[in-house]
Amino acid sequence: MAGLGYLQARVQARFAQLPDETLWRELEGAGDLAGYLRAAKEGMLAPWVQGLSPRSDSDEIEARLAKQLTSLIDESAQWCDEAWRPSVLGLKEWLNRLEHPAQLSEVVIAWRERLPAHDLESLEKLLADHRRRFMATPPRQTRMLRHRLAEDLQQLFRRSICRPSVVFVWLALAGLTAERLRGDLLLRALYSEGDAPFREAA
Repeated sequence: MAGLGYLQARVQARFAQLPDETLWRELEGAGDLAGYLRAAKEGMLAPWVQGLSPRSDSDEIEARLAKQLTSLIDESAQWCDEAWRPSVLGLKEWLNRLEHPAQLSEVVIAWRERLPAHDLESLEKLLADHRRRFMATPPRQTRMLRHRLAEDLQQLFRRSICRPSVVFVWLALAGLTAERLRGDLLLRALYSEGDAPFREAA
């Protein structure tokens, strides 16, 4: 059975591998999809973009990121004790229902009932507040909100040390990484570097 010490050691190691703003800025300056992938494959984001090429379309990119996030959920579940493992694995069902919000609420209710203890109030409030602000913010201004969420999650991660719930904070950070990477990759896949929409969006 995995203990809290083992869980904490593993999530802290993964936390240290998350990209910082310096890396994101370097990637954003890499130009088109080929340049972006080349830069990403040279660093800590390499597992996320494994198998992608400059010819990858949006479906392939979406599938690759979903596969990596699912893999991280499976891996993270193995760090937890038996009581928490089903709840971590249950996050995969969330991913499968994201495109169907009406079904997601039922999945969340069932998932919460499987939690061995309710130690996620801070995380739930943080994500709910972000969603509320995000829905009320014009698309071109949402980057600041994502940056703020990343900072808040990092602070919550540090406050969650030695609690089983720390694994969910880590996975929220992984999900935010996937979301930002998805945006950068899809932008470049949909528009070539010479197109006006690409230059304006970038």
